[in-house]
Parts: sequence; C-alpha cells; structure tokens
Amino acid sequence: NRCGTARQERVIREAVATDVGLPVLGALPRLESQYLPGRHLGLVPAAEHPGSDEIADALASIVEQRTDVPKILALAGRASRPQADPALEGLDPPAGARPGRRVRIGVLRDRAFSFYYPENLEALETAGGQLVFISPLDDESVPDIEALYAGGGFPEVHAAGLSENRSMRDSLRTRIAEGLPVWAECGGLMYLSRFIDTNGARYPMVGAVPCLIEQTPRPQGHGYVEASVDRVNPFLAEGVSLKGHEFHYSHVIGNHDDLATVMAVHRGIGVGNGRDGIRVGNVVASYTHLHSLGVPSLAGGIVSAALGGVA
Repeated sequence: NRCGTARQERVIREAVATDVGLPVLGALPRLESQYLPGRHLGLVPAAEHPGSDEIADALASIVEQRTDVPKILALAGRASRPQADPALEGLDPPAGARPGRRVRIGVLRDRAFSFYYPENLEALETAGGQLVFISPLDDESVPDIEALYAGGGFPEVHAAGLSENRSMRDSLRTRIAEGLPVWAECGGLMYLSRFIDTNGARYPMVGAVPCLIEQTPRPQGHGYVEASVDRVNPFLAEGVSLKGHEFHYSHVIGNHDDLATVMAVHRGIGVGNGRDGIRVGNVVASYTHLHSLGVPSLAGGIVSAALGGVA
C-alpha cells in the first residue's frame, strides 16, 4: 500500500515473493488526492462527506486497475469457512424479551450520530424492536416511540446545530421526564447532558443528564473497557459483565461523586473515578460502546424496558 515509485513496488513484490512465499495480488500507489480526510476519532463519516459516492467509485477504479481482482476472488473462494467460537453459540437471537408485537425503538441517526454496530441494530430487531430513525439535527420532535437508543457520533462537531434545534431538545427532555427508557453511549451521553463546551463556546443540550461535557484536544479515554453492572437499572441485571470500548476526546466536568452510576469500570476510564453508566430515572448514559455479541442481553433489555419490564 502507498507505493511511492515503480521501483519501490518492484522491490517489495520481490521481497514478499522470496522471503515470505506468498503471492502479491496488487499494489496501491500513494494517492495525490486525499480521498478520505480524517479528524479526531478517525475518518470523516460518509454522511458528512460531499461526493462520497463519487469517491467510492474512484477508489474502486484504482483497486480494479492495480490489483488482480479475479485472483483475489478465486483464492477467497477456496478458503474454508472459519469455525464459530463455541462461546458465541446461542447469542443470535440475543437473550431477552421477544414480545408478540413489534416495539418502537427510536435510534438517533444523522450527521451527528452515526456510530452504530449494524449487529446492534439487527439484535434490537431480533429481540422484537421496530427501529424508528430520528435526526436530532433536522427533526422537530420525538416521534411515537417506546424506548430510545442514542449512539455515538460527533455531537461536538455539530454542537451548534443540535443546540439550535430547540424544539427537538425540548421534546426529548419532556419524553424522558415522562419515563421514556433511553440507552445512550458516548455521543448520546453528550447530547443528553446540560451543555457541551467546545472551541471556547458553550452549547445547551437536552439537559436530561445533570452533567457538563468539555471537549478537549487530547483523548480522555481510548481502548477496551471491562466493567460490570453493580446497581439496579432498567436495562441490564446486576452482575452482568460488560466488554466494550471507548474513544472520546471529551470528559465530564465537575464532581463525579454527585452522579448516580450503575457500572463499575475495571479497565478503562468511563465517566471517571472507576465508574460509568450515569442513571437518571429510565436513562442510562455511558462513555462505553457495547457490542451485541459481547453483551447479548442488552438488546432484549432495551425492548423489555420499552414494555415496562425490569432488568
């Protein structure tokens, strides 16, 4: 990848063939154009990148020209199917409630919120959920939903737009006060907070979680998380082990001891002081991103909470 000259490509091809004994199926050049610009947390998401379809076509053309696609497909076709880890058997469908009717689960998704594992959304549907996508930037109010999944994204980049959509903020705050169950992760936590401080400005958010968030130039949490549920909440039973990850350039300002939390963090940062998962009524908001295979009871827990159940 990123070969600067034809000579460099030739030297690398010969070295791999001679010393490694593997076929070289292609070599990509160093590109003059920055097709995929990055920023903190990684690449700029496709939803925010103008001309993303054209960029995908251009990159596909480069791959087609510089790699032996038929040979790649032929080799892939001869590969044996990997054996599933026995520990993962039975996790699909996920453990949890499977009601006879579909439960309307809201999902924040737009330019500000796009960090979702597809498997998590599939798990919610398998558990009995009907997904209702909501844009905190563009929609005026919360639609008819019975629970909300507020995932990660870049609310700090879109803080002005989120703050300006006051009708949505007011609508969500009212629904939460009425008891709407909300599972929030990272960007979702930031949106539910009182304010986001970023680039020298303070932007009002939903205000359902009594904390302030400050955006910083350096990562505040980055890596795998191991935690356990140690207090009652609407979604996960006490004693459930959690494995996830965190990657955030923000942190909670102030005294963390004043926050009611439901997770003990054994590895990672969370909201601080070895804790994560701020609970306010039927809301649990954390910095930890979870995956449905790592926590198979979460999807069912969200559906159960929507039906008024207790974890």
